[in-house]
Amino acid sequence: MICYKRGYKYQLAETYSVMTPFKPEKALSIDFILLEPSGRMTFFKGYAWDGPSGPTFDTKSFMRGSMLHDGLYQLMYHEMLHYSEKEAVDDYLITICDEDGMWKWRQKWVRKGVEVGGDPRPNRIKPIITAP
Repeated sequence: MICYKRGYKYQLAETYSVMTPFKPEKALSIDFILLEPSGRMTFFKGYAWDGPSGPTFDTKSFMRGSMLHDGLYQLMYHEMLHYSEKEAVDDYLITICDEDGMWKWRQKWVRKGVEVGGDPRPNRIKPIITAP
């Protein structure tokens, strides 16, 4: 029997680290993600995410932001990062997309999308499926 989860399209080929504005009191770690008290967030090789969500398309200007956003939401799903950080996490997505060259009009649509459709509450953890 195998155990797996649905919903992932992309997987990191190399470990990636970035400084974020999120500075927890102690290190937060789940699966392939580490957020340190300094704000450094590391996604380890093999991290999988679903890319940009909603009625949008996957472009280079959205990939890094979607990964960071998904990782921060995952920390909220697991109640490691408090839900009160949602707005700051959504703002950070736009900051990253802007750095990566996303058009301003698209940034506005993306921000509205996560404002309305983003749900980092614990009930959003992907279920484990088994086969056969």
